[in-house]
Amino acid sequence: MMRTPASSKPVQEREHTRDRLVRDKGGRRRQRQRYVRRLMGAIGLGILITAGLLLWRFPYLPRVLWYMFPDLDDYRIFPCDTLVPASPLYPLVMDLKGGLPPPPDRVIHDLRTTALLVVWRNRVIYERYWRKGGRTVLSNSFSVAKSVTALLAVRAMQEGVLDLFHDRVQDYVPALKGLPVGRIPLFTLLQMTSGTSWVENYWMPISHTAEGYYGSDLFRLMAGLRIIDTPGTYWRYKSGDTQLMGMVLESATGQSLSELLSQWFWQPMGVPEWALWAKDRRGTTRAFCCLFTTARAYALIGVLVLRRGVWHGDTLVAPRWIRWLMHPVGVPDARNPEDTVDWYGAGWWLAHPPSVPDTLWYARGIYGQYILVFPGWEMVVVRLGERRGPTRDHHPEEVYLLAQWAEQIVQTLGRKST
Repeated sequence: MMRTPASSKPVQEREHTRDRLVRDKGGRRRQRQRYVRRLMGAIGLGILITAGLLLWRFPYLPRVLWYMFPDLDDYRIFPCDTLVPASPLYPLVMDLKGGLPPPPDRVIHDLRTTALLVVWRNRVIYERYWRKGGRTVLSNSFSVAKSVTALLAVRAMQEGVLDLFHDRVQDYVPALKGLPVGRIPLFTLLQMTSGTSWVENYWMPISHTAEGYYGSDLFRLMAGLRIIDTPGTYWRYKSGDTQLMGMVLESATGQSLSELLSQWFWQPMGVPEWALWAKDRRGTTRAFCCLFTTARAYALIGVLVLRRGVWHGDTLVAPRWIRWLMHPVGVPDARNPEDTVDWYGAGWWLAHPPSVPDTLWYARGIYGQYILVFPGWEMVVVRLGERRGPTRDHHPEEVYLLAQWAEQIVQTLGRKST
């Protein structure tokens, strides 16, 4: 029987030690891999749970992430009510004039205007379209709808349907009775002084405004608001105020906002244009935004306001209610309490550009949608577009630029008439 040489023992021990080290190293590697897998599994589970909670709390979030930003033709993504043309003929004289000063290049090109129309003394004297615009294109009003809702509210007051100054939200929306928002006086909704906790933010995917625009249950959103200031105390711009007003109007009348708009304005004025007004899946109209119609239709709304609510002898809105809509709120600004608000009335903005003879009344939307009413010049300017410029003294720069252009038009027409 052969013996193993003594010199081979150290070699075997070294090999055994090496094998043990390899096994230990492999074991540690497998242990690390198991740890990493468990960690990744826990992270993945945490992501799924978080995503589930977000979708449960914010079911509108996938729509926000899919569409990202509102667009001019968002009627394609919402259920909508339809307003049909009330007449085959446009109720204003088409009198397009040559030789007018060109509109500001900054407004047309840099801010991507899609439509520009001017009415002067009941005549359309300027009408042009660019980019996504067009004669029959239905364009998103965005917050211009707030001004339209304000007109509907004062017409409802005139009809005796509701009392803006003595009634509260819960008087017309019983489901909100006992909730903080139910006790809000109606007039504060038009003046943006309701004191609710609504935060106006257009760029955060999780926000009141995003949920109001993309969400499917406006009632739930409104019912969840708190009161953080005594109503009527401070001004703070809030889309939620107009949304509550729209819900009151629909509940008080039993009709949708589009039906009221058609019955009270579209038909009596003979508006020959189509329109759509978006609503949520429960059928509640998005009162703070999302009326889609043409530049010519927006111009007629401006002309009605210019005429102090009287249309060919018929008082669609009493002049005193137009005056109230255009009266400054006169309360402190919530962001700067030392400033008294003189730039907003009830659903309409108020500006005092240099050289404009009277206060400029106007409706505005987030991307520079405007109905500009110049009472002293008997003029209405409608501008639709894709961008808005920076704000100066509470008004976007293009409001001042368009006011300067309107003054140039008046001067040009004055010289031509002499």
